[in-house]
Amino acid sequence: MHALWHTIRESPLGFAIKLCDGTNWDESVLAMLREHFKVLSIMRRPLMRPLLRHYPMVTYRYFGTYIATSFTKKVRRDILKAHYLYLADKVKEGFFSEVLRVKPTLWRAIIDGDKFAIALSFTHKQHYEGDLLLEFQKNAVPLYHLSFTIVPGCYAGSAAREVIAIGRLQGLRGQFDEIKAATKQCRDIALSHLLVAATQGIAAALEVKVLAGVRNSEQITMNLEDMANFYFDYDAFWETLLGTRCDKFYLMPVPLPEKSLDRISTSHRRRARLRRLFKGEVAASTKRFFIENFLKSNSYIDQLSVVPPR
Repeated sequence: MHALWHTIRESPLGFAIKLCDGTNWDESVLAMLREHFKVLSIMRRPLMRPLLRHYPMVTYRYFGTYIATSFTKKVRRDILKAHYLYLADKVKEGFFSEVLRVKPTLWRAIIDGDKFAIALSFTHKQHYEGDLLLEFQKNAVPLYHLSFTIVPGCYAGSAAREVIAIGRLQGLRGQFDEIKAATKQCRDIALSHLLVAATQGIAAALEVKVLAGVRNSEQITMNLEDMANFYFDYDAFWETLLGTRCDKFYLMPVPLPEKSLDRISTSHRRRARLRRLFKGEVAASTKRFFIENFLKSNSYIDQLSVVPPR
């Protein structure tokens, strides 16, 4: 009854709606209440209080489709707990306050007089493909988004203890021309690849060794929206990154593998090297910023440094 009282007090309407949803009845009511109370106890930690204050319904995120379409409620709840517990162990107490308040810039560059940046924020209430959001910006205008969550490796088909699961990678509607122009300015590197490079930097900072990219069959938005209006071939994209296909995700080690330069024609080799250097700089900058500003300890910056590929 103690768990019941705290659960209902947290959000009476939200609790009632979720409880009445028949798809969530995969365990007894008492088990549901007991486990939800564990979620509440995690989310009431000092680190998460700013997040809970702005988005109190985040505690119910796992009741709906979350990260991948076929995860059960129990698995979704485990993922939610694991993500925030992992962050609680790694990042400083002001992490969410900073992310919610200013969207910190992890990487920035000025190219041809235009200001490019990758910023970090929370995914807010309307997106369930991940808990943290990377946003590629040009002159402060958002062009591309990537959403991710730290997931126990077993749920992604990985032997690693945890992975960073990327559940959404999408250009913003109405920005096609700007995305095309920005790609050309960034050495013809697709913005999706630059966001993955930034994610690699965050993974290295957090000592996560594997990225997991959601498959087409499991991507939430792809399975909800009109395919005539929205399509991004996640499977094909992860295969360009040499990802290994599993049941729900493609798995990629950190740092990401690259095709040997010897397998690239001599006429394109210099261009490929410069593009790798650019992506390496994005990963290195992102990792350095994350370590210096968010991690509890800065004592191992040098040993965790990301060296741009030669």
